[in-house]
Amino acid sequence: LPDDEGFRHILSWTGPDDWTQFRLLAHRFADLMNNIGGYAVICHIEGTSAYYARSWSVITELKKVSPKMKLLDMKSTGLDSERTYQQVKSWIEKYGKELKGIVSADDSVTQLGINRALAELGREDIIRVASGSSSTGISLIRENKCHAITYQMAQQDGALPLKVAVDWFNGLDIPPLRHLPVRILDSGNISLLVDRKQFVLDADTDLLFQYILDCRADQVRGFFHELIDGFSRSIDVSMEFFRGFCIEVYANLHHIIKTAKLDETTIVGSYEGIYKMLFQQPTLEKSIQWLENVSLTIIEQLSIKRNRHGHLIHQVISFVEDNYQTPMSLKTLSYEFNITAPYLGKLFSDETGETFTVWLNRLRMEKAVELMKTTDLTVREIAQKIGYANSNYFYKLFRNYMDINPGEYLSLLKKG
Repeated sequence: LPDDEGFRHILSWTGPDDWTQFRLLAHRFADLMNNIGGYAVICHIEGTSAYYARSWSVITELKKVSPKMKLLDMKSTGLDSERTYQQVKSWIEKYGKELKGIVSADDSVTQLGINRALAELGREDIIRVASGSSSTGISLIRENKCHAITYQMAQQDGALPLKVAVDWFNGLDIPPLRHLPVRILDSGNISLLVDRKQFVLDADTDLLFQYILDCRADQVRGFFHELIDGFSRSIDVSMEFFRGFCIEVYANLHHIIKTAKLDETTIVGSYEGIYKMLFQQPTLEKSIQWLENVSLTIIEQLSIKRNRHGHLIHQVISFVEDNYQTPMSLKTLSYEFNITAPYLGKLFSDETGETFTVWLNRLRMEKAVELMKTTDLTVREIAQKIGYANSNYFYKLFRNYMDINPGEYLSLLKKG
């Protein structure tokens, strides 16, 4: 999001309507599932707007239109392919044939992790839908390895704010909010919706985003070198497409800068300079090279910051271990340690191999077991003592972690 000063100058918000797109995706998913069966959701990064929009819009819509469909579980894997692969394997082992479908917040890196697990365990019968329109997602639709994705064209995403700005300069009234068209892409309409001339580039911006977050400089350089080669061989790419694509890439870079609280001025300069570097270069290659330099500078700053944050995450873990009995979340911790919630969540999962919520609940369950063994407290009292005001929620979590409810566990302890 813009800073406080930036908000004063906003004319209009433009972009995809995640909530509406995923409600529409829920209907297609229900059709593919014949309106019955268990499903699970791979969520976006916790604390982001996409985490809520790409999870709860599907869940609430399915509850309304297909009440016989059952949500088995939902987990964020941080848009990480390996963690997604492990999570899907865990679901299949736990739910077996009861798991009939998977909804994913990403049709690229995450979807590849899903497909790898399904192929390995012989469960390619599972229905897969995702947030999409990356080149990977579109290829998976064609190969019948993903059954439906949300769809918006990169050039439309980039051209829309330019059109709104032009309308404003021409004295026209502009809406405060302008969304992209809402569409779902599947094997039945891919030839109609996807103009193959527009997709001459096999460039997956979600993959670039992941390379940068992982500080993989060589892969970033390779991405942009292939991009330059692709543009040089594609004589039918319109300037509108190119500008839209550049804005999509820059939007991802800007999101990383803001989320990680990097020095934006050092990395990209002034807003006027950004426009000049993207759209007033003598060649398209120069614009792409500038985006590459920005990406590599972000990696340098991320590496420096993460070296400092290696110590910080240990401070956070110690703080949680000392205060686990009080209500807390990534958001409250982000205020305590002056770091954004999404970035703290990534640091936490990188360090522990688990999401913050999973790690905190496991810690509290371990503390609950200790109290059961060493005190005469009731189950309700133990729940409150370890940070759960709602004892019913504690019962549910304890059974998930221990495969036995807390009352039965206490009885076993008393029997010796």
